[in-house]
Amino acid sequence: MIFSSRKLEEALAANLLSPWEKTKYLVFGILVCGISYPLVFALPNYNNQSFSISTRLILGLLWVVNILVVYRGVRSCFQTNSTIDNSAFVERFIILNFPVFIKYWAILIPLILGSFWRVWMLRTLYPNIWDSYREFLSVLTVIATYLFYVFLNRSFARLGARIGEQRSAMAVSCNTPARIGKPHK
Repeated sequence: MIFSSRKLEEALAANLLSPWEKTKYLVFGILVCGISYPLVFALPNYNNQSFSISTRLILGLLWVVNILVVYRGVRSCFQTNSTIDNSAFVERFIILNFPVFIKYWAILIPLILGSFWRVWMLRTLYPNIWDSYREFLSVLTVIATYLFYVFLNRSFARLGARIGEQRSAMAVSCNTPARIGKPHK
């Protein structure tokens, strides 16, 4: 269930996860962020060259755009959750984040590695390719962040549909008269 959004959505909708099972998702997310942050320093050092003013402006602008995309993505998930039952947003956000995050990285890692290999192969033909690659990765980050929140918002929408189905089933079962005694002929 840990890697399946749909199974997790069903478990959340049916309230089958214990508080500790829910907390594990938060702990894992924190650990992944803590481990992945130093990977930034493993990237090539670009021959110890400083970035040009235009490159710095582009990277700074993309950083700001990425922050806006994150804000908008979280807000969109919050609004979708509000249409469900307007409760447990933080809990759902943390828990649904994990399987979406795994799928996101399963798609993104091959793209990054493939592009890195391509740049590595072209480095002798284009000595300044590392600057362009850094800009490419920054643009890819903004696009990937946007797609991550699209996927996460879809997960919230599916969760809402499952909760709605359960409520409808409960309403039908509550409105069905109970039969006591012998069945009518």
